[in-house]
Amino acid sequence: DGMSRKRIAVLVSGGGTNLQALIDAERAGKIKSGKIELVLSNKPDAYALERAARAGIDTLVVDKRDTSGKEDFEERIITDPNGSYTGVCEDEWEEPVQDVDDL
Repeated sequence: DGMSRKRIAVLVSGGGTNLQALIDAERAGKIKSGKIELVLSNKPDAYALERAARAGIDTLVVDKRDTSGKEDFEERIITDPNGSYTGVCEDEWEEPVQDVDDL
């Protein structure tokens, strides 16, 4: 149909049950307009990161303890301070963030 697929980044902080539901839905072909490309967490030990890794999805951790406050933390999530995933840039991820609970 010529529709380009949206790049999806999922923000997680815990076990990742919502993430797993999204991964399963994507694999079942229920998410037709996008592809999960990145999972971001503020907790390096979040089990959701393991779920993402097993699904072959890139992960990124931005630990709040390594930031100078809320604004710095939010900026680092948007710009990826490690430079390891260039997709986390405002110009490339221009679509608005949507909470999974609102879907």
